[in-house]
Amino acid sequence: MDWKADMRGFHSPVELESVDFSERTFAIRRFSPSDALHRSLDRHGILNPPWVLSERAGRFIIVDGFKRLEWARDRRLQSVECMVFPADSDRAALMLNRIEARLFGPSLNAAEKAQIVSKLACHVPAERLPRELGGMQGIVSRPGAVEAWRRAADAGGALLPALGAEEIGERAALEIVKWDEADRDAMIALLKILRCSSSIQLEIVERVDEISRQQGRSRREVLHEGELTRIAADPGANRRQKTQEIREVLRRWRFPRLSARADRFAEELVDASLPGGIEVVPPPSFEGEDWQLRIDFSDPEQLRLRLEAAERFARSPNLVRLMRHDVPGCRK
Repeated sequence: MDWKADMRGFHSPVELESVDFSERTFAIRRFSPSDALHRSLDRHGILNPPWVLSERAGRFIIVDGFKRLEWARDRRLQSVECMVFPADSDRAALMLNRIEARLFGPSLNAAEKAQIVSKLACHVPAERLPRELGGMQGIVSRPGAVEAWRRAADAGGALLPALGAEEIGERAALEIVKWDEADRDAMIALLKILRCSSSIQLEIVERVDEISRQQGRSRREVLHEGELTRIAADPGANRRQKTQEIREVLRRWRFPRLSARADRFAEELVDASLPGGIEVVPPPSFEGEDWQLRIDFSDPEQLRLRLEAAERFARSPNLVRLMRHDVPGCRK
């Protein structure tokens, strides 16, 4: 990186009553508990001086060290030793140096990544931005991703706090950032209940979006459907059970004909009284002519008996019923 500029800071005590805590221009929020930091500060005090920028009339704004200075204020300290930058300092250079310090510090969460991309984009030419972001702690810089990160930083509502708390994965977040805030918050509320893997979150997000388009309804209307809300609120089910049920409901809504065919197949499979150790597997999505018969066995004699049972099953009308295509309402 070639953004580091000459910084003319100097160490000096700063009266906390002269610090403007409401000014958040340089803030990059982590959205996670500060308990460990506070315990360290209680034991050792402030070891790494915060950065502040001098303003006219003896006021200061925070550049780096928001939590440290807030801790000091809460402890009613009068002053804190800070790195003070004069009022005529280059603010862009200050921001870029603050970002660089964060990039090479502790691992970033997704909320911090979004804010860093957004702030960096304000100070680095657009043609250089993908190169500067490449490989930075997993920040994706493919075409379109930079804009998605910027939108996530500016989204408001529940998105950034959910990212910071790792209640929603990056891939799902970069999809729902395109939604309006009400739709987005409804999805985040559901994902916080399910706490499922990143890949399943993305599946749910994509499925809800597809159903919304298919049915001509808003995404939050889909998410507020009675069947989904009942599953999400069920006190007798754990999060894994809820996740599986919701995935099944969304699959049924998205592919009603295929779901009807799968349900009919499951019912007929029970009625067919298939011999033990033998499984009939339909083609993917019931499309095509290639069915499979799977046989489990533990010794040659068991294999012989199951092959005989399979032969009897092949001659029965049950297999014909299982394989027929003329299921009412299910033709694709």
